[in-house]
Amino acid sequence: MQTSMPRFAAAALLLSVAQIGLAAVPPGVPDTAAGSVSGKVFGTVTLVQAVPGRAVEMRVDGRELHPVTHVGDVIGPVRLPSGRHVFAFASPGGSVVRSTVWLKPGSSADVVLHRPAAVRGASLVTLFPTPTKPIREGWARIQVAATATLVPTDVRVDDRVVFANIANGESATIDVPAGRHVVALVPAGQPAPAVLGPLRFTVAAGTVTMVYAAGGPPAGAPRAIVHTMALGQDGQAAPGDVHAGTVGLARDLPVRVFGPR
Repeated sequence: MQTSMPRFAAAALLLSVAQIGLAAVPPGVPDTAAGSVSGKVFGTVTLVQAVPGRAVEMRVDGRELHPVTHVGDVIGPVRLPSGRHVFAFASPGGSVVRSTVWLKPGSSADVVLHRPAAVRGASLVTLFPTPTKPIREGWARIQVAATATLVPTDVRVDDRVVFANIANGESATIDVPAGRHVVALVPAGQPAPAVLGPLRFTVAAGTVTMVYAAGGPPAGAPRAIVHTMALGQDGQAAPGDVHAGTVGLARDLPVRVFGPR
């Protein structure tokens, strides 16, 4: 999918190119972020279930990762050897959505199962690399992704547009001072009403907070899934706990390791 670059203030468009059956390569970060076991270099992925009304089994390379997930569940971070991996999301009745992803050594990304822009369209998978560039002291990072059945939207942070005309499967990031902030998605070119939010939350210095829209017609108004990761030195994502937000279970989940140890 090729998109033009809309005008924006203080925000950067991130890669969001992983489609069903299409390989996507996230940008790498230093190997120390994921580590090496027996000479095998790893990356990490976090899986996000953003499709309402569906119980989904998550699989990685044919192996069960989690038997039943519902909208808002955030699974991971999962540590995987660098290279090619196949993620499958299976629903009762035999429906399976698959996505092939290539992980670079030390990389970190979210693999999100979500609704398309079309109301009656099939669910799809998009890869959102963790925005890991270095961040200034005392600041935090927010990434907002359009992963619901929505018209093109503007991303507003603290009541100003930081990215215009964002489409389904795209994301934008902004760095903000640590503290309390308000995030909303509004129809492109309009100040209101919000189609997601306004969401009010506090971000800690040295963290990246990912915000995903979930649902939309015909499943009702979109809701938000929020999770946060710490950024280590030089900006890389530090594998560890994931905190689910306004949809799903608020919980701490350990890192799981697949592949050769």
